[in-house]
Amino acid sequence: MDESEKTTIDPLPPGDGSKKRQPYPSDLSDDVWLLAQTIFPEHTGLPGVSEVKYSVREILNAVFYKLKTVGVTHPPRNTV
Repeated sequence: MDESEKTTIDPLPPGDGSKKRQPYPSDLSDDVWLLAQTIFPEHTGLPGVSEVKYSVREILNAVFYKLKTVGVTHPPRNTV
């Protein structure tokens, strides 16, 4: 993919587009995200208690990135 074709991803909730980043190969495609939204709807936080810092899509992107780069790790047996 050529540099001019790359898109940026907004890691913050919709409407707070203050930061953008380049996509990783492990990021969810738009088609997969449409399916995932039915299972993981956007959260709104608790009014007056907590604010939403990251979109659900960005959290899932982080999980898939970690799985792709590090894989699944297990705790040592003697810690269970």
